[in-house]
Amino acid sequence: GLMFHHPPNKAFRSYLRDREEKREQARKNTEKQRVVIEIVKEVQAKGFRYVKWDGTEGYYVPVTDPDEIRTFVATSLRDQMKRSKAQKNLMVQKSANREDYFLSGPSEKKLKRGDSSDKSGSSGTAGM
Repeated sequence: GLMFHHPPNKAFRSYLRDREEKREQARKNTEKQRVVIEIVKEVQAKGFRYVKWDGTEGYYVPVTDPDEIRTFVATSLRDQMKRSKAQKNLMVQKSANREDYFLSGPSEKKLKRGDSSDKSGSSGTAGM
């Protein structure tokens, strides 16, 4: 939605991307919680505020409860890590699909691997 592209939210996700490796290295729950607490402190020091939609009032209200903020950051970090992993997997899949094609001889017609129906009479190997 619109809030996904809101500049402070984009900046926050960028900040989380920069912290993914630190979170991935954390093995124990206490270490993971420590990473989240560090993020909360650093983000607040940068002047960001946490807000949530209040449907009864019809506008965003500041979140001040530390537990709610930590839950928000932990969930956001988890979601960001999932997005990054999905993006990496997609890039790997696209890269693997490109390997199924090659140039065959002078016609430079793209063929699927093992397809010997090109006009140059090639046996399915690249002419390089």
